[in-house]
Amino acid sequence: MAGASLPPAADPLRLEGLLRDLAVRLTPPHRRLMLLIVGLGILAWAIDRLIPAGATVARIEPAGPPPPGVVSPSGLVLLGVPAGVFTVGCTLGQGETCPSDEGPAHPVRLSRALWMSQEPVSRALVETLLGRPASGERRGRCAAPTCPAHVALEDALRVANALSIAEGLEPCFSVGAATAEWPEGPACRGYRLPTEAEWEIAARGGEDLSTPGGAPLGRPDPGTPNGYGLLGLGFGVGEWVWGEDHAYDDGEQLDPTGVGPWGRTAVIWLGVRSRPVRGASPAGGGPARVSDRAVEARAEPHPFRLVRSLP
Repeated sequence: MAGASLPPAADPLRLEGLLRDLAVRLTPPHRRLMLLIVGLGILAWAIDRLIPAGATVARIEPAGPPPPGVVSPSGLVLLGVPAGVFTVGCTLGQGETCPSDEGPAHPVRLSRALWMSQEPVSRALVETLLGRPASGERRGRCAAPTCPAHVALEDALRVANALSIAEGLEPCFSVGAATAEWPEGPACRGYRLPTEAEWEIAARGGEDLSTPGGAPLGRPDPGTPNGYGLLGLGFGVGEWVWGEDHAYDDGEQLDPTGVGPWGRTAVIWLGVRSRPVRGASPAGGGPARVSDRAVEARAEPHPFRLVRSLP
């Protein structure tokens, strides 16, 4: 285990003398075999200390280039995120030991490419779609119409449905008094919230960097685009995503929804107080790491992005 002290019998200085004595007694073929075994052991020891605990080499295997961006009839700038296989969780790009909730790192296969809004949904669009001011706007934050709207989770789902209807698309969510459902899952072609996995894959931008776009920790620069051209990821109070607070599973996940066993169901209970957000800036300012996970009370106001699944 990395960082553990060696017992006296395995102390490198003691081992050196033992190995020297053993080498004198061995025939040349056995000596070469011993050197090979020792070399492999030293290599494994070095790798164990070079790789942060829990970190995994990231798989970045897009099925093709990101789809071209578009501007929706409502003026929403949508940029492409490709389908493919991508590692989610603690990877080498994080550059440090990750919190336990970011492991195990695991490959996620997105069967469909996405369009994601370049920035969080604006106050102006939310107020147009809901017919009322954006609920729970946080005091002291940007109040211009173009600023990100901060809304409760249920309002974010309602905005997604309202925008789908306004643009002639099928609504993806059914929002009731006790539950919210996403019946068709990623097959729905209307607007919706990204899943945790989709948000992280988009934030990584096709690279294994610690922060979106590689912005230095502690430097507030939300105008730096990431590899997919997305802005402001990881700079704020955290963005709503679809799902529940859940532990990661080992093994490749296909289009995980982040809800229920293996992330395969599509119903969340609105009576549960906390829901996941992604991209919450650390207390000292600057961008969040792309693998950071957090939960917030669902009634608390947060910004959000919208995505659409492509065929």
